[in-house]
Amino acid sequence: MVGFLIGVAAPFAWILTTGQVPQQFLAIMLSYVTEGWAVLLCLNLIMLLAGSFLELPALMLILVPLAFPVIQHFGIDPVHFGVVVVINLMLGGLTPPYGLLVFIPAAITGTSIKATFRAAVPFFLILVLGLAVLTYVPWVSLVLVHAFY
Repeated sequence: MVGFLIGVAAPFAWILTTGQVPQQFLAIMLSYVTEGWAVLLCLNLIMLLAGSFLELPALMLILVPLAFPVIQHFGIDPVHFGVVVVINLMLGGLTPPYGLLVFIPAAITGTSIKATFRAAVPFFLILVLGLAVLTYVPWVSLVLVHAFY
């Protein structure tokens, strides 16, 4: 199933790119949002919502080409954005209804999915706080890059 989703996502991302959807997405974002922090907030919400319904690699292939022109326009570091994308989509994989990252441990341990989701809530809230720090304090995600390059 994962292979199928990735196989379908790559041509879909190509169709979006050739149809100039990223440019249209940039125009829409610029008409509503004028600050870099607001762009990151909107992209965080979109990625969290999409991550709760679709597979993570497929979402990367679809969302990153759409969002990249927007982050370039606002001067957001691509490495910082990459870290935010990965953390966002991982958190999306923890949320219902899809929540693949919760279904697997529930199946392995033999516990109910409802109990596993309930047990994951405190960790999810801490991870959302960490996402906020990573998103709005770029130094945290870029410290190693700046130290070695």
